[in-house]
Order: sequence, then structure tokens, then C-alpha cells
Amino acid sequence: MKPYKIISNKFKNLKIRDKVLLSYLVIIFFAITSVAVLSYNKSSELMEKQTINSTRQAFEQANNFISYKLNNVKDVSSLIFMNKEIQSIISKSGIDYTLGQQIDDYNRLMEILLSMQNSREVFNVRLYVNNNSIYSKSGNKILDAKDIEDEDWYKKAVESNGSITWRSTYVYDFKDVRGKHNVISIARTINSEDFSGRQLGVISVDILEDSIYKIVKQVDLTTSGKVFLADEEGMIISSDGKEPLGKNISSEKYYSKVKGEKEGYSKFKLGKETSIVYYKQIENTNWRLVAIIPVNEILQSSDEVLRYMLAIMMVITIVAAIIAYLISGSITKRIRQLIKNMKKIEDNQWDVSIVVDSTDEIGVLQKNFKRMVENIKTLIEEKYQAEINKKSAELRALQAQINPHFLYNILDMICWMAMKYGADDIVYIVNSLAKFFRLSLSGGRDIVTIRDEITHVKMYLDIQMKRFSNEVEGIIEVDEDIMDYTTVKLILQPIVENAILHGIKESESKTGYVKITGKEENGLIIFKIEDNGVGMDKDTIEKLLSETENKGYGIKNVNERVKLYFGNEYGLSYESEPGKGTIVTITFPTLPYEVNGKSSI
Repeated sequence: MKPYKIISNKFKNLKIRDKVLLSYLVIIFFAITSVAVLSYNKSSELMEKQTINSTRQAFEQANNFISYKLNNVKDVSSLIFMNKEIQSIISKSGIDYTLGQQIDDYNRLMEILLSMQNSREVFNVRLYVNNNSIYSKSGNKILDAKDIEDEDWYKKAVESNGSITWRSTYVYDFKDVRGKHNVISIARTINSEDFSGRQLGVISVDILEDSIYKIVKQVDLTTSGKVFLADEEGMIISSDGKEPLGKNISSEKYYSKVKGEKEGYSKFKLGKETSIVYYKQIENTNWRLVAIIPVNEILQSSDEVLRYMLAIMMVITIVAAIIAYLISGSITKRIRQLIKNMKKIEDNQWDVSIVVDSTDEIGVLQKNFKRMVENIKTLIEEKYQAEINKKSAELRALQAQINPHFLYNILDMICWMAMKYGADDIVYIVNSLAKFFRLSLSGGRDIVTIRDEITHVKMYLDIQMKRFSNEVEGIIEVDEDIMDYTTVKLILQPIVENAILHGIKESESKTGYVKITGKEENGLIIFKIEDNGVGMDKDTIEKLLSETENKGYGIKNVNERVKLYFGNEYGLSYESEPGKGTIVTITFPTLPYEVNGKSSI
């Protein structure tokens, strides 16, 4: 069986209250979960946008600051590059260039360079010359170009021939009180003022990396994010301290994106986490300011929102569960009461109180069930009365088949004829038979006194004892206190007849007794008819109580009439075993018999 069918079947078998409660909880769960997920996603999206906007603003400000510093350095390099006096001094050489002139020129160069260094953006200015003058050996600000002609940055500056080249961050020892510092330098050649354009030297203007670091540090908007400045070759010039200076990022997966565009951002999987890489080209350079921001850190606020939403969801779910429990309880309470009443009806307890307390579907069900119960009760009463009328009609029809006056006249004639011939036994039998028929007919009444019923069965026993030459003994022990109570007529004689014919007469000895006892016990009349005949097994007893007979008042007829008149809880019961005789018990309530021949049945 498929899983959804199993779940569907289990759901169908749940109680209505559980179905309603479960449905409420599922709807509430999905509704709140959907709101929480949508809120989380929207919050995450807004946080990302906010972070990107903040980074864009910070990058724009950093670009302005860095561009301002670099432009100042460029301006200083341009002033030196175009200074005619510097070009004139460093172009001098030969034997005519006296020591005194060299000293004077050194002092003048130092004066010019120091004046250029007064700019707050410039940390130092160095001049590398190509002549053999004495000042080229000073080793501080004016240096011999031969000492650096093999260095890459120098070669690049020479190749650029007056154009600006940038030297990425490096450590330089100034060999004075300033000591060693990380610096970034702008380098360019100084050419002769004539048309030959001969390269006279190289100027290097230095700024401290720390001044760039302070700007980059301000851009760091997150705790675990990284911000750095990289040159066109992917070397880190400056950073917020989380990436080492000089590190090459050209092998990183985001580098091609950073290098190929002036400004933008993208998401990349860096290591085990996803990060947003924001980048911007510094104005008038090929440098890129780069920020790497972990998405997890951006979403921390969203995570707090999610946790807050989950907490709210739990509270709402609990409150909703309580409300759903109460609502489902109020709905199913009436259904449970209806089921309880149905079970009472099933157990034949018809005294149920069905209250119709609404006009909804359950109220309609209550109304229709109440109407159905009332209709069934009416039908039962009608059926009960019809059965009584039917039995009465059957009995009256049987009685009508016998013409009482004709029967009594014939019996009276037989009695006189027997007396004429001195046949006393016949006289006794005929008188007993007449009295027996008189009591059987009872004037058409179905209800008689116990006294009449005992007299009737005594007449029957007398006749049978005469018939079987006293092989059958009849014993009657009935309390006098119950003689005037009500009974249904003809309930003892069929049982006594059955005891004699099928109990005693089918035994080996063909002799025996029938004992009738009667008493009152706990508001009940209890008759016991006992014989010492052949007895019977359980199957025979069940057959006897269910067998339909065409003649006389059979055992089944007696049992049905007692139940019909007194109720289903009353009637006949048998105790018997083969070879040990039989005891039949008849039970019905004690009811007084009225003088006019009617009773309270």
C-alpha cells in the first residue's frame, strides 16, 4: 500500500475531534512556517541590499580619499618632473663641473626636494641621478641610479620615459630617525629640457601605506569581512589587516570578475562559505578596492528575525492548539452525546433525552435522530399492541371453535348416563373435564388469578392420573399468599403435559411424578415444574423453546405469551440433564388481580 493511502486511511479512522485538531494544527503550522520563511527570505534580501548599499557608499568615500591622496602625490611628481632648475642641475657633468658648483647644486636640490616633501600626503622624495657628481653619494635623498638600475620598478620607470608608474607596497629603510616603513611610491624619469629627451634621473615620491590603511579600515563594515586594495597585477597594496600585504590574488576565482569591471559585486563560494565580493576601481588608477563579505554574517540579523519568528510561531501554535482543542471539543461534545444516545437505543434503552440545541449540521442530525427515535418507539408500541391483539384474536378464535353451551350439555348428558349405570369413575372424569374446559375458556379472558391457574392444572393432573392408573403422581405446593395475584392463563398445563408425555412416559419405568411449586421472591412470582423423567440435553431445550407447533399451546407459545404480557426479561428457563429429570422455572412480576376481572398488565 502506498504511503499516502496509509496516511489517508489512518486519518479517516481518527475521531472527529482529533481530525479537527490535527487539521487546525497543520493549517496553522504551514501558515506560520510560510510567513516565517517568506519573512526570513525577504529580510535576508533586504539585509544583503542594505550591506551592498552601505559598501557602495563606503567605497565611494574611500575612492575619493584615496584618489585625493594619489592626486596630491602625482602633482608633486609633476612639479619635480617639470622643474627646469632640477633638470639643469642634474644635466651637468664633465671636468668643468667643479666641486664647489656640485656642493652648491646639492644644497639647492635638497632645498627643492624638502620643499616638495612638505605636502602632508608625501612622506619622502628621492632623486636617483645618472651623473658622477659628489651629491649622488649622499645616500639619503639624492642617490646614484646605478645602484638600482637592475630593479624592476626602475626598469619600468625608464621604459615609461616620463610617464607615471606606481610601485606597490614595499618596506624601505630611510636610514635616519624614521627607520623602516611600508611605503607606496610613484616613479617617473626626469628628462633633459632639450629636444633629445635624454633621461637624467628618476624621481620617487613616497606615501605611507598606513595612510591608505586608515582609509581602507573605515570601509570594513563587518566583523569577519575583508577589505583590501590591489594593484593591476593582483598584489595587495593595503588591507584592513586580515590579508597580508604583497599577497597575490590573481589565482582567486573572483579575480577575473574584479579585474574585468570597474565596479560591481557577485557571490562566490570561497572555501566553505558563500561571500559577496564587492569591488571598485580607484579613480585614475588600475587599482581595485575589494571587500569580501560572508553572507552568514550579513544574515545574522535575519537569523535573529527567524529565531524571533520561530518563538512567536511556537507561542501561536500552542495558543492555537488550545483554541482548536476547545473548539473541536465543543463541536464533538454534541456528537459524542448523540453517539451515547445511539448506544442506549442499541441496548434497548428507549428513555433517552435528545436535546436539539442548534440549527447547524449537528443540530439537524440531532433533530432527525430524535424524530427517528420517536417514530421507532411509536412503531414498537404499535407492533406490541398488534401482537397482543393478534394473540387475543387467535385465542378467541380457538375458543370460538368450541360452543361452550353445547360442550357443557354433552358432558352433562354423559355424566347422567354414567350415574344411571353406576359408573362413578366416568362421572368423576366427566366432571373434572367439564371443570377443566370451563377454566380453559375463562370466559374469554387472557388474564386470570394464580388460584384459577392452579385449579386448572390440578384438574388436568387428576384426569391424567386416572388415565395412567396412578402411574403419574401430581404434587402441588403453592403458597397461599400468591393465589390472588395475576397470571397469564394456560402457562402450567402445557409444561405439565410435556413433562408427563415426553419425560415420564418415555422413561423405562413409565412412572414418575410432576411437582409444581410456587412462591413470591423479591417482587417476583416463581413457579417451578419438576419431573423425574428422562431429561434432555441443551440442544433439545433450545429446539423446544424455538419450535413452532401447529396444535395446542406449546412450550414456545407459553414463553412468548409470558414475555408478551410481562416483558422480555421474564419467561421460561430450563435445567435438565439426560436421565436426571427436568426443572422448568417460570418467572413474572407480582401484580394484583382486580375484582372486575381486569389487571394492571
